[in-house]
Amino acid sequence: MKTKEIIQDKTEIIISTIEHSERRREGVGSWGNGYLEIPKEHFAYDYLMSHIDDGWGFIGTFCDEEITFHDTDETGLKIGFDTLHNYNNESHNEQYVLSKCNQIKDYFNSPEIKKEIIDSMEYGIEHYKVKIKKLSKKLKQLKKEFYDETLKK
Repeated sequence: MKTKEIIQDKTEIIISTIEHSERRREGVGSWGNGYLEIPKEHFAYDYLMSHIDDGWGFIGTFCDEEITFHDTDETGLKIGFDTLHNYNNESHNEQYVLSKCNQIKDYFNSPEIKKEIIDSMEYGIEHYKVKIKKLSKKLKQLKKEFYDETLKK
């Protein structure tokens, strides 16, 4: 018997949604939550991981949606947004949530985020160059003091 091997693109972002209970919808009227699973192999994975702050959670807004959920495991990062805010309403239905998920997914696969990642990396490199220059200067001074003191003995 032959079996078909299904090969999934290891960089593909997976979308899922969860509908709110009737009780949670009260007062807001919105539909539910949207989630995106970003695999470790995706080019934006490390960049998105840099948005996680241990004290605050995930810090970031994409496509005008505040990311209010994140979780990591051995396969990657899962982020999500909810529609339970004061600014959400009945128009934030299932179609809206799916549309937002697809909009964010498209953005995460776009040249725009690649440019954002490049800019972030370049900024990081420049930041570390300045730190290295300051540390090198301190190291040089400390070595001079050490050798001056050692030679005096």
